[in-house]
Amino acid sequence: GTPAAAAAPARTPSFDVIAGVNLANIRGDGADGDARTGLVVGVTARIPFAANLAFQPELHFSQKGSRFRDEDFSGTLALSYAELPLHLRYEVPVSGGVRPYLLAGPTLALRTGCSVSGGGISVDCDEIEDFIGSEGDGFGLSIGGGVDFPIGGRTGTVMARYGYGLADLADATTAGNRVIQFGVGLRF
Repeated sequence: GTPAAAAAPARTPSFDVIAGVNLANIRGDGADGDARTGLVVGVTARIPFAANLAFQPELHFSQKGSRFRDEDFSGTLALSYAELPLHLRYEVPVSGGVRPYLLAGPTLALRTGCSVSGGGISVDCDEIEDFIGSEGDGFGLSIGGGVDFPIGGRTGTVMARYGYGLADLADATTAGNRVIQFGVGLRF
């Protein structure tokens, strides 16, 4: 056991539980709302395949959407997704227990919930399909990074990411999800 070998990242698969917050919005043709704060929770797997490189698939429940207002109406479009980010992970080679990393890759999503509320009413998107469209699936790109660190005999992580939705949210627009995500995790 040399010090360099002790500081090297593990070459066996590992699993994390993560939780965090989304600052989500919808941007594109005809969409100019304010950020909606939502929850993100999930699990990740880290599967090393080369020095400092790993495949990191994840499964999340993620709340997105947007707040909107004009002269006549203000409200919230609340969207929920089951997401499957498929990241390539690069671990920055450093010595010591604190290990920075970078992530990038595609994200697949299945819309699990959708509602519009405001002006004292709340409507499920199924009831206004002409407005929001019938598309429930989505895909996009995710990029970010974080830092792993030792905590109580385990490994903790803090992370930040940006998600860029490539799928149109409604039939009549090219607007998509945009999200800044902050989270923490614990490896098991």
